[in-house]
Amino acid sequence: MKIGITSASVELVRRNGVKLQGIMWRNALAARGHDAELLNYWDDRDYSEFDAVIILRSVIGFRNIVNDLRNYGTRIISAPIFTPHRTMKMRELESRWGHEGSLRMDKQASEFLDTTKDVNMFLVRSEYEKENLCELYRVPTEKVRIVPLSFRIEPAETMPQKEKFCLHVSSLNAKNKNVERLINAAKRFGFDLVLGGAVRGGDGMNQLKEWIGDSKNIKYIGVLSDEELREWYMRAKVFALPSLWEGVGTAALEAASCGCEVVLTDFGAPKEYYAGLARLVNPKSIDSIGQGIIERLNCESDGELMRHIKKNYSHEQCSKLLESAVAECVRG
Repeated sequence: MKIGITSASVELVRRNGVKLQGIMWRNALAARGHDAELLNYWDDRDYSEFDAVIILRSVIGFRNIVNDLRNYGTRIISAPIFTPHRTMKMRELESRWGHEGSLRMDKQASEFLDTTKDVNMFLVRSEYEKENLCELYRVPTEKVRIVPLSFRIEPAETMPQKEKFCLHVSSLNAKNKNVERLINAAKRFGFDLVLGGAVRGGDGMNQLKEWIGDSKNIKYIGVLSDEELREWYMRAKVFALPSLWEGVGTAALEAASCGCEVVLTDFGAPKEYYAGLARLVNPKSIDSIGQGIIERLNCESDGELMRHIKKNYSHEQCSKLLESAVAECVRG
């Protein structure tokens, strides 16, 4: 198959979840022998040569891409990437009537709602996303396939020797990552916290330093290569992802595959991946976050979570599901 992958939005950041998902899917299809390509808006292409094009996200502009691809006769696959930062009821109101009480349908939701009939297949990453898609946008369930994301890092072969600290890696001053509350939990409960990842914006580093203050049990280790990241996963006893909203949270998957206990937000989709083996916390409660981390720092790790993640979310397993779904769409 010849498959193109594009995004309905322009991503001007070094790395984010949407870009990583596109790259992972391109690599997965290529590894299984298909001609998979990340599409560049500036290239002059005849898109009729593609068996299917996958469109990541469902932002304003989605309709234009769908209409253009229809003119080429290309099979269209939408991966809308719904991040559950609003309740289902709020999303429903916005999809029908717009934001802040305005009796005007939200333009982004309106575009997506009007265009879903022209999409051949939808790929979602969880049952939660499927529920959002089918209930709010009236997409028939038979047009939806669940393709979970895999971890990218080479997993641990056996349970590694762990050190008693909590690790968190993300875009640290992104609002949804909830890092300020995580830092406050470390201050209140006294556990060692290691923070890695990028800090966006000119004042971002100053903000992070202000959050940490003079706490000796919290340190920032900067942006990590994949090799460095795996080393920290292998060392940490706990990985915490107490996000206010999160689509999948691949860093937590990667950490679990390297034997970390996972402390996870109770909001939205990520908990589906862990089969009840992660410690769920209320991300708006510093005490809930802190208590959850202390509990997992002190528990005996039996490797059950690591084995579950390695079995169900390996690159090989998720690649097969992606290939199967795309091939089904191409066959029509």
